[in-house]
Amino acid sequence: MMRAKKLLSYATLTLALALAVNTAVAAADAAKATKAAGETFKVDTCYGCHAPIKEFHAGSKHKNVSCSACHTGIDKHLANATSSTTAIPASTRPPASPSAWRI
Repeated sequence: MMRAKKLLSYATLTLALALAVNTAVAAADAAKATKAAGETFKVDTCYGCHAPIKEFHAGSKHKNVSCSACHTGIDKHLANATSSTTAIPASTRPPASPSAWRI
């Protein structure tokens, strides 16, 4: 019985370690992808018009996530930002918070 408990403990520890490594690798890959995509604009440019987005990012795990990590078409949006026909950047992920979509 003790041997089974010990084996179960080792299996649980191994699984937990594997999950931790997998999570760290996924986070590193996401960071590399964001960095590779590069920022062609300052995030403060977005925050100037989108105060709720700034609040959402500043107080959460998203504080170091660039806009381009979740949105495409930002260059078109910024090029025509004052027009009534401004292109809306497409989201590549579902919203984390409904309030994040308010302008």
